[in-house]
Amino acid sequence: MDAPIIRGKVFATVVPELTPGSEHDLTLTIDVPDDLVAYGFRLSFSTPGLRERWHEGDGEWARLLLASECRPQSRDALLSMLDQRIEDAFRATADTLPDLITALLPPDERTEGAARLPTVHLIGHAHLDVEWLWNWEQAKRAAKAVCARAAELLAANPELRFSLSQSAVYDMLRQEEPALLALIRDLVDAGRWEPVTTTWVELDMNVPNTESIVRQLTAGQRFSERVLGTRPRVCVSADTFGHPVGLPALLTGAGCTAYFHTRCHPLPEHGGPAYRWTGPDGSEVIGVVTDAYDGELLASRIAEAAVQARRSGLETGLLFFDIDGHSGEEVQEALRRLAGWTVDQGLPPVRYSTLQEFVGTLAHQELPSFSGRPPTIFEATYTTQVVAKQVIHQAETALQEVEALTCMAGVDRRDALAEAWRCLQFWQNHDTAAGTAVRSVYERLAADFEAWQRAVGEIRDGVTRQLTGSTDADVTVVNPAPWARHEWVVIDDAQTGGGRGADVVASPAGRRHPVQRSEDGIGFLAQLAPWSVTEYRLEDGGMTEVEAQPMPLEWSEQGSTEVFVGEENRKEYFAVRNQYFSLLMRGDSGSLVSLVMRDGNRELVSYGTKRRTTFSNTARPELGLNVLQIIRERPHAMSAWHLHEVFSEESLIHTGRTSWLEQGPLRVVLRTEHTVGATTIVQDMTVYRDLPRIDVRLAVDWQEPSGNDHGVASLKVACAPDLPRATVHAAAAAGVVDHPANGQEFPMQRWVDVSDGSHGIAIIAGDRHGYDALGPRVRVSLVRGSYDPVRDADVGRHVFGYSLLPHAGTWREAELPLLAEQLARRPVVRRPSVAAEHDTVPGTHRRLPTLDTTGPGLLTAVKWADSGDGLICRIVDWSGSGGPTSLAGVPEGAECWRVMLTEEPVERLQVDGGRLQLELGPWAVETVLLRSPTFAPDSRPGRA
Repeated sequence: MDAPIIRGKVFATVVPELTPGSEHDLTLTIDVPDDLVAYGFRLSFSTPGLRERWHEGDGEWARLLLASECRPQSRDALLSMLDQRIEDAFRATADTLPDLITALLPPDERTEGAARLPTVHLIGHAHLDVEWLWNWEQAKRAAKAVCARAAELLAANPELRFSLSQSAVYDMLRQEEPALLALIRDLVDAGRWEPVTTTWVELDMNVPNTESIVRQLTAGQRFSERVLGTRPRVCVSADTFGHPVGLPALLTGAGCTAYFHTRCHPLPEHGGPAYRWTGPDGSEVIGVVTDAYDGELLASRIAEAAVQARRSGLETGLLFFDIDGHSGEEVQEALRRLAGWTVDQGLPPVRYSTLQEFVGTLAHQELPSFSGRPPTIFEATYTTQVVAKQVIHQAETALQEVEALTCMAGVDRRDALAEAWRCLQFWQNHDTAAGTAVRSVYERLAADFEAWQRAVGEIRDGVTRQLTGSTDADVTVVNPAPWARHEWVVIDDAQTGGGRGADVVASPAGRRHPVQRSEDGIGFLAQLAPWSVTEYRLEDGGMTEVEAQPMPLEWSEQGSTEVFVGEENRKEYFAVRNQYFSLLMRGDSGSLVSLVMRDGNRELVSYGTKRRTTFSNTARPELGLNVLQIIRERPHAMSAWHLHEVFSEESLIHTGRTSWLEQGPLRVVLRTEHTVGATTIVQDMTVYRDLPRIDVRLAVDWQEPSGNDHGVASLKVACAPDLPRATVHAAAAAGVVDHPANGQEFPMQRWVDVSDGSHGIAIIAGDRHGYDALGPRVRVSLVRGSYDPVRDADVGRHVFGYSLLPHAGTWREAELPLLAEQLARRPVVRRPSVAAEHDTVPGTHRRLPTLDTTGPGLLTAVKWADSGDGLICRIVDWSGSGGPTSLAGVPEGAECWRVMLTEEPVERLQVDGGRLQLELGPWAVETVLLRSPTFAPDSRPGRA
């Protein structure tokens, strides 16, 4: 039989009776996994008499606090009397303490005002981390025990209520403990058990993208209605490490009215348990916050909750208390004590309650308001266990791509994709995604993701085959996105059979594009229409002068150049020039020490190469662009969570060697190889003739030591452009944030930009989420080697990429949200002859709706409706300015609805001439449902 899993306290009798002179031996065995840095534990001994005395003292202290709060005019006198009798207080016993309190605080003063104190809502709760210092298998055992104990306590205490979050926990009970779930369902129907299950798990709010948060809300709400018979309105993220600025829009779009959390109170000076949170789009939810999601049910905590509410001007207070432990005996004891507390004894009115009931009491109350950036906490979690972040990003991108492909092909794979989403949603648990779980969690994640990729890849390949069908073209490129694009694609050599010496590709329209051979295959710049399937043929014969581009790609190596006096300061430089910019890379660093924009010759690097001074030529390459840095923090506890006291910053400006990896008419690739101790970094930087960005791919074998002897080491990439009056902006869920450039680490989604309004540079990194800015210098965190709770986290090989985008104007004028979305969703390249044996029919291809490219809208998701027929289109305002936009390609006679994020209809919309006109508010997130035979899947394999 498995040993019991205890999430909270163990309250157990170890010696039934104590007698003078008796001796007892106690052996306690605690199983600590080999890969866990143990946080220690506290062992306390007591007796029933000692506990009674302690709780009596706790109750009297509560009465003193409340009397002092209700009668501030007598506070000084009360403190003076207590000071005079302090020795009596220390010598007091359970028998004499009440008399002492009566002397200090007569009964009439004790009860005065108590009835006017705020009513404290007591919410029984258990915070179950589905993964943290344990894995899911262990968490399941704990969850079953907690739910069974809670049900027993509810049966024994008719007034008690209980709240528990996370649909994933209830789904586990549905599969493994159906009788227990049936009992819980009866308690839900009776109003005794509150499932606050708006999301699948209590997710991390910094790593998942906007669509992932939407799907968390959708999955939670649908499960709640189908299995639990309820529709929760309070979203619970008790332990998440921060809250995205656009969250109110997503919550209200899913029917939520309130958001409960314990970290990052946005109004700490107010300190009350509730506030009104207005998002940048104008959406509003009630924020509910406490300083803990667990703890004992004590008189002192009740008194503090009443005082906090009273000082905040509220009529109701809030206290969460933990329903957990080994046997529930401690909770039952607390419930018995509470039954004897009354207002006549000077305590505030209390009631067992639920989150929804507490929120209901706030509707008519005046609450403080908050809008803007929520504060942050545990900034290291934006990067720690970076592989987990990479898995989540790849899974998000793959699912949105495959959903769009199924709509293009008109096939139904909703059941399989829903299961894939549930896997991803589980991985987004706040401790797993944040990087603060134990090693076994990430070992399981790696194995699960490998199987997940195979399953989703099979769906993707099958749908792509159906789209492309049988063809005699050499290659087919599918654009699974609603925008036209020019994008670099590569035909694998294994698919081309050597390419037959081709030097151009031709489209069906006869347009010819030059190609370039590389170690990866044959590459070219494809011009793709929205939702398109484009066939290309490989040809030889070269480009004509008319077809050739007027602005060639130029490159050169400048040999050895002195940057300071002395032979050791002679450096090699590599120069590249295209139609957008010219750059200079320093060979021993791989950093850009000069980048000149072609529109006005604006130099973005101030001091990267030598500048003439009154004494000597000098250079500061560490002030360039794309500077790799190793940052070291002093040793500290909770290193996966905290970014703490940086004592060393080493710029890798003399540790590398650079050479040409690829040179051609369409792109050049420069490879820089760094060796720093046992760590190796291989950087491939690609510059294109006809694209305005610079792509960087890093292969890092991270071997930097971390631990109590070394501290924490991390790898960052820095850009320090010459933009002294610049501002910094970063993408967030459903918004863009202008974080202060004060050197602090902040979260980002896909990109961060620094611009002075005239020019700027962005770092686009889909699977990296932490950045800092100090003045105009911006750094993105790439790898971070924490050691607690996992030793040597992120040690090993990592392969990832990012892009640098120098641009004119601001982030809006550069349309960074659109570009980042495009980079995340790559074209699908397929060589039909590889799978010709499976292709027996021509490809089927449906043209899906597109958005007006001149408006502020971005079509971020296209998918089949979760139930019934119809096409869901998710449209966001990416600009923060709002304005009109139109959805084109709507079939004649289509039924069109504005729906909630969870797809319930809100209002019927009119279509005019195949276009749906929409007026988007700033940062709006709109969901549209289109019903038409054109937008219905042809077949439904596997659906119930």
